Amino acid sequence: MNFACKKKENWHYYGKKNEIIIIIKYREAMFTIRQLEIFCAVARYQSISHAAELIPLSKAAVSQAIKELEIQLGHALFVREKKHLLRTGDGDAFFEQSQKLLNQANALYQTFAKAETLMQLRFGGTVGACSLYAPSLMHYWSQKQPQMDVHFFAGNTAKNCHEISDFAIDLAIVEGRPSADVCSQSLIKDGMCYIASSREEANSIEEVTDRTWFIREPGSGMAQYWHAVVAPCIDIGHVVEIPQSLVLLEQVAYGMGIACVPRILAQAYFRSGRIKELTGPVLPPRDIYLIWHSSLNANSALRYLIDQAADWARDLPVD
Repeated sequence: MNFACKKKENWHYYGKKNEIIIIIKYREAMFTIRQLEIFCAVARYQSISHAAELIPLSKAAVSQAIKELEIQLGHALFVREKKHLLRTGDGDAFFEQSQKLLNQANALYQTFAKAETLMQLRFGGTVGACSLYAPSLMHYWSQKQPQMDVHFFAGNTAKNCHEISDFAIDLAIVEGRPSADVCSQSLIKDGMCYIASSREEANSIEEVTDRTWFIREPGSGMAQYWHAVVAPCIDIGHVVEIPQSLVLLEQVAYGMGIACVPRILAQAYFRSGRIKELTGPVLPPRDIYLIWHSSLNANSALRYLIDQAADWARDLPVD
């Protein structure tokens, strides 16, 4: 069936050829916050002139705004009595609801207009940083901004950089050096160490060069560090990539190989006596970075979070 649509004034006529089968009144544009402000001013002071001075607008503009609002609603909101405009019953009801809406709109504006306020944060982190630092940082942020809702993403350094570049997340804390297309700020210096099973008789890395090395997967901060710092200065035998740090630690604890990990990550295993630290070439500390997209540098709310993260890091005890 082919239907024709003809618009006349405020009506749409739908029909087949010349036969009208249904008539639907189309919806006018919804009233604006500005119209509600004008209406409430007139309703409160019962005067077009007084409302016009308060807003400020011309009397003609205020009068036209009220007229358009009444047409849109299909209700008379005022009746004129001598020099005053008195609210009708519908006007009273609309005035009450309008005040509530304006208060809510003002509260919404004030919340989002504050430079330091962010209502929702999409936060990412590497697996190691997630378990070691992210909970503490998120707790610090929640104390400063209790209204902020945090959505968390976990992945290795490369994945977090990719998510930042695609605007899928706002901030991330990563263990490896970020890619060049994201902004970064070093937060923490992370101490590193060589580890082996506590059952290992050797005490230095030079004595165990024939052992299997466990490293994290490509794209992770730990793998990046191992290839840049450890591999060039030590004779390396067999290498096995492990996608999770805790699995890597368990492999070492059971005597299946050796590894280079952040000292803070191995602390619980040191205390339990399951692994021990090996001596070897000096390991420089690695940086833990906070990263974000360069286009967000002008975002004052995000900048405030970055500054807060720096404050958090300064007070954080790091081995």
